[in-house]
Amino acid sequence: MLVGEIVRFGVIGVAATLAHLAVFALMFDVIGLYAPLANGLSAVFASVVSYFGQRYWVFGARAAGASRARILRFAVSLGIAAISHAAILWAALHLFGLDPYVGAVLAIFIVPAMSFAINRFWVFGAAA
Repeated sequence: MLVGEIVRFGVIGVAATLAHLAVFALMFDVIGLYAPLANGLSAVFASVVSYFGQRYWVFGARAAGASRARILRFAVSLGIAAISHAAILWAALHLFGLDPYVGAVLAIFIVPAMSFAINRFWVFGAAA
């Protein structure tokens, strides 16, 4: 069960990333929105894809019953992930003197693992 959840979590992560890029391209290239605005709106769209994918496919059985509290916890988990990405990159640059790409790669591996645990046990956990 755990391995299946991890695989499905990865698939949803890829799907949300692709949705983010597709919506960004539509808003920026086709509609002509300002790039930061297009990126922000597409990030919101990707977050919705991620929420519903995790809610109904990754953690479906354990995430029964919709609640505002669960949606709020998911939003908090997204904030934790964003801050963690920034903190890891900052530490790689300023504490360890590493190349920015090294920090980005470290964050790409660390943050999803952390997000999986937060979502599995707190956002979509049995007591959630």
